[in-house]
Formats: sequence, C-alpha cells, structure tokens
Amino acid sequence: MSRTKNISPYISLQLLLVLVVVYYVEGHARLLRPPSRASLWRLGYVVRNNNYNDNEGYCGGREALLGKYNGSCGVCGDPWDQSPRDHERGGKFYEGIITGTFEEGSMIKTAVQVTANHKGYFEFRVCPYDSPEAGDIEYSKDGNFVEVSQSCLDKHLLTLGETSYTRYYIPHTSPIMLNNISLKLPSGLVCKKCLFQWTYVTGNSWGKFPNGTACIGCGLQETFKACSDIVINPKSTGSSTSTPPITTYSTTKSPSTEQSTVLLSNSPTTEGTKWRATDVSLTTLGKWTRILTSSLGTTTSLEADEPTKAETDSWYSSKFSATAETATTTTTAATTTTTATTTTTTATTTTTTQAPSKTTIKTQQCKAVGVWKIVKGISQWCIDNCRRGFCPAGYCSPECRYV
Repeated sequence: MSRTKNISPYISLQLLLVLVVVYYVEGHARLLRPPSRASLWRLGYVVRNNNYNDNEGYCGGREALLGKYNGSCGVCGDPWDQSPRDHERGGKFYEGIITGTFEEGSMIKTAVQVTANHKGYFEFRVCPYDSPEAGDIEYSKDGNFVEVSQSCLDKHLLTLGETSYTRYYIPHTSPIMLNNISLKLPSGLVCKKCLFQWTYVTGNSWGKFPNGTACIGCGLQETFKACSDIVINPKSTGSSTSTPPITTYSTTKSPSTEQSTVLLSNSPTTEGTKWRATDVSLTTLGKWTRILTSSLGTTTSLEADEPTKAETDSWYSSKFSATAETATTTTTAATTTTTATTTTTTATTTTTTQAPSKTTIKTQQCKAVGVWKIVKGISQWCIDNCRRGFCPAGYCSPECRYV
C-alpha cells in the first residue's frame, strides 16, 4: 500500500508550522516623510555618515528582540543594548537636522516605503524635546542628555485622518510606497524640537499572547522604528505644514549598486474630508477592520471595533446568495366523506424540500488565500481548524470564520 494513502486528508498543524518557517523572511521598511535620521542621505541631506541599511531599523532583529532584549528596543530602532545607539544623540547617524515644520493640531502627510512586506501595521508618535516633563528624558551615566523616552512618545500617539484610529494596516503587496498617510497632530502640543517616531509592527510570524492564544500575528512580532526631528509651531504663527522640498530618493544599497529613483507624490491632500466605511473584513488577529475611503478616492485600512450586528449581517449577505434555510411547499390531500350525517373533513399535509444549507455554502466558499492557494490541502485545513476557533486570515478567507 502506498504511504500516501495513510496521510491525513488535511495538512497537520505541525506541517503548517514548517511551511511558516520556510516562508519567513525578514521584512524591511523605511520612513521617508518627514525624512528620518536613517534616511537623510537618501533625500539629499549632507551628513557625516550614510546609512545604506536605513530599512533595517528592526531593534537588532526579531530573535534578539524576542530573546535577550525581552521586547525592549531603542526609540529609533537601534538594538536595546547598543551604546551609544546609532540613531540617537551621540550616535554615528544622528545629525539633529529639522526635516519637518508643522502647526499644532494640523493634518500632516507621511511617507513610508516597504521593501519587504510582512503585513502588520504602522503607528506614529511625537514627543517634545525642549520642555520635557519629569521622566521624559533619558540620561547617560555621566548625566548627559541622550534621547526622549518611549513613555513620553506613548503619551502622544497620533490618529489617522479624520478618525480616532491609530493603527494603519498596510496593503499586502511588496514592495510598496505609501506616500500619503494622513495623521493629525495633537492640539496644544507645541515644540521647538520634537521627536517624530514611526513604528512598524509586522504580522506574519507565529506567536502567542500572554493569555495563551497563539496564531499568525499573535504576540510579539518583528518591529521596526525610525525617528525624525521636527518643529511644531502654534497656530497663530501661520507656519506652513511642510517638509523640505526634496521629492526623490534612491534605493541605493551601497555606492556601487544600481539606483532607482521614486517620486514622493504631490497629489491633492485629503485634509478636512470626511471618511466613510466601504467594507468590513477580518484582519490577521481576528479584529475587524474598516476600509475607509476619502472623498478624493484615497483609501486607508484602519483598526476598528467589532461592527454591529446590522453591519455584520449586511457584509455577510453581500458574500452569500442563499438567504433561507429551507423552501416550503404545501399540498392538499383528497377529500373523504364519513358517516350518514355527511360530515366532510379535509386533511392537509405539508412537505418540506431542503435547500442548500448555509453551512454547505460557507464550506464551499472557505478557501486558502495568498501564497497558500497553491499548497494542496490548506483549504481543507482552514475548514477543519476554523471550526475549532483557530482561523488565521493570512491563510484562510474571511468566509472560513463562519463554517
């Protein structure tokens, strides 16, 4: 008997984990607007040292971040134990050059290039240098100023566009240039010098939350960070919301490699426009995501609370054509006459014809997605495991959550 006949009809979790390990490649990305300390040279600034690996601000690497650093990272993406850290004061890539001047409470545009996409989301923060609160500044052993702290940055987590959301989920294509991400600066935050921080938390690695929940994208993931030096003026100054007029950058890895120039888009802004939900889908972590579209047609994917039942039903109805569990038909039996009193009775019987159930339809529409479409057995694996409550969106279509 062939050994293949003894193989389970669906791929085991152990084999899937092997596939995940084979599939894993480190993601890479860089902050280009406002130009980060790592990428100054790429946008035409004269600096002491060029960081040709400006898309590798990943806290020393995923294994180090999860291992010896226990999740700790320099505020600009340097390894936690590096001293001095390359992109902080005293480091070889620190210049102190202001790369953006904005107004308090204004809408600003950021640009990020993802050179190796590993899903996940971006977050953006700011922290003032010039008048820090107690505990906001870190010092070296000799008392010299080093850098703002992550706790200060966490106080000023920026929102996206005209929304209250803070996470920008990136499209699943690579490489990709995201050059019109709208952010709103906090009202009342003014600084002669602020640290602007970009964080990219990837979402394609197997992990586990403290409560024991494990999935693709769960727990601590590979993380990127980068910093820019900006100014935020009071509204009364009438300052413009701008960055230096440098619109090209090169993807040069080193002086000897081929160059590729990309323009930072100057398309119309979406400032002041209202956003509307156009679809509801599921993210890797099982959270709901709204795809928001501005009046100018630009879109952004935002984390949202779980939708209402009405929203869920509307989305579900748009995905499945069947709306009834059964189709009912009625037939009448022949009339019979009994006794001399000629009392007549009519008997009515009802028969039910079963229509395809929603379960059958949902099972048929549960499919593997992305690169897993070509892997035999993944669709069945999705059906079996989504029924048990484990349904990673990176592998299974949204319909699988309803099987």
